[in-house]
Amino acid sequence: GFAYTDAAADRLAGLLRQSKANGFNLFVTPSRRTPDAFIARLAANLSGMDVFIWDRVSPNPYIALLANADRIIAPADSHNMVSEALAPGVPVSVFHPDGRGAKLSAFIRALNQDGLVSMFDAAPTIAPVKRGPGLDATATIVAALLRRFDAFQR
Repeated sequence: GFAYTDAAADRLAGLLRQSKANGFNLFVTPSRRTPDAFIARLAANLSGMDVFIWDRVSPNPYIALLANADRIIAPADSHNMVSEALAPGVPVSVFHPDGRGAKLSAFIRALNQDGLVSMFDAAPTIAPVKRGPGLDATATIVAALLRRFDAFQR
């Protein structure tokens, strides 16, 4: 239900330009599924700016960027990328490409209502960032898997 259109690339680039003007350093790591045309348009819109955009050829800096980020913007079309962005305990904003996916939109809405994410519809300003404990559901997931495995064994 989501589409990485030219309009979405232009909208994201505008928000990133504002963020850069507000003092942020920008590091962009598209997923391997992000359309090449979207990345090219985004890069063209950000040309001349000091912005890192992963080339999808060199080693992926994703984990290092998550570990060192003061803020993270994640795409609304990926459960994994939004969930992983919550792990470091820094503010997370969600960018919506064009369109909507019902299941993912409900997930994002719930996170927003719980105060875990904000929508990336306005560029943030520099403010002190307090790292929290992050969100780690590993123990909950392992416990659920063990319960199911135990039930399956019976």
